[in-house]
Amino acid sequence: MIKNRISFLYVIAIALTVLCTKVQAAESNSLGNTVPTSLDACIQRLRTVLPKEFLNNFSTTPRSQLWKFNSTVGVEIRNNWLYGHGQEPLARYFNKLGVKHPDHISALILQALWKNLRSEPFDIDKESKSVRSYEIQAQDVVKETISIPEELRSIMFTSTKGQRTNLLKQLGHVTVLGFVTADGPYDPYNLQYLNSVQKKYSKFGVKVICFLMPDPKNPPKPYSKYKFQFPFIEQAPKDFVERLTKHISSPASMCLPCNVLLDRNGLIVFKVGCFHGKYASLLNERLDILLGDVKRPKGSD
Repeated sequence: MIKNRISFLYVIAIALTVLCTKVQAAESNSLGNTVPTSLDACIQRLRTVLPKEFLNNFSTTPRSQLWKFNSTVGVEIRNNWLYGHGQEPLARYFNKLGVKHPDHISALILQALWKNLRSEPFDIDKESKSVRSYEIQAQDVVKETISIPEELRSIMFTSTKGQRTNLLKQLGHVTVLGFVTADGPYDPYNLQYLNSVQKKYSKFGVKVICFLMPDPKNPPKPYSKYKFQFPFIEQAPKDFVERLTKHISSPASMCLPCNVLLDRNGLIVFKVGCFHGKYASLLNERLDILLGDVKRPKGSD
């Protein structure tokens, strides 16, 4: 009798624990307990669950600054709606539109919400096509080595720290050329990546140079916070940058931010848009291949 009563109380305790866990999980999900299955449903949910103060601030933010929210609310969207078991319907919805990466899906949702709050039309087909094109271009790689004209390699430029250099001085070194814009959403991530390349590969003689693409409409960001250990060219000669990027991107269009890998002979051997881990790993793999002899421990076969 006593044993049965203890067993009954034990079962009750377990049931209450499970119930409390589910309640806590539901309360911790700030975006609701179910996953929306369409863009319209996402917008309606966000308008319902997000604080009015946040929505007001979000709607008055310039479009060029929306990328910042993809690192806050965007994380919640990805964690609650796109990752893990049960999130497949929404991912499939965007996959059918050709948008596959979770970062891009959450960015599209936020752009649509921003437009909705401002009573502006949002063309999902047009916007998803733009993202799809971006994803394809970002994976564009050089299939054959490309040489850079001598006149371009000899042009001198000055970094923000007063360093004078040119591409000729990089001969004999594996070199990473980074290209960023003044106000792009993925540029901060690319700059962080270039810093990581400098930190990891400089001991193997790798050189990193980053160019800020000229843009008269957007003044340069205060990039000093990144504490570059490599030349950051904020005011490269416009003609030099335009001719170089045109030469690099031919015959494909250039997707920014972009990183280009030069071998020790100054030949372009790899080009990829590095704005998240997948593309960064592609460049790291190629770096490891080019540095095979240098990185291989002495005495190894």
